[in-house]
Amino acid sequence: MPIDAWFHLAVVNDGRLTTLYVDGAPVLRNPARPAGGLATTGRPWLIGAAHRAGVVEQGFHGWLGDVRFVDRPLTRAEFLS
Repeated sequence: MPIDAWFHLAVVNDGRLTTLYVDGAPVLRNPARPAGGLATTGRPWLIGAAHRAGVVEQGFHGWLGDVRFVDRPLTRAEFLS
């Protein structure tokens, strides 16, 4: 991905499948396993980072312009692209 470029990323979970969209195009999904939704397991949310055993192992270096959580999958027309 080019440096200093803006991309619209959307992760859509319909209660069964999760699909990752980049600029409105579906690029990644999990058709082999059901994905029931998001869970916090009692821990804080980390956007753009991963943790294991309470230690943040990987972080995101960049800018996030907007983060939205909704109770339904958005249509592509509703994406902020």
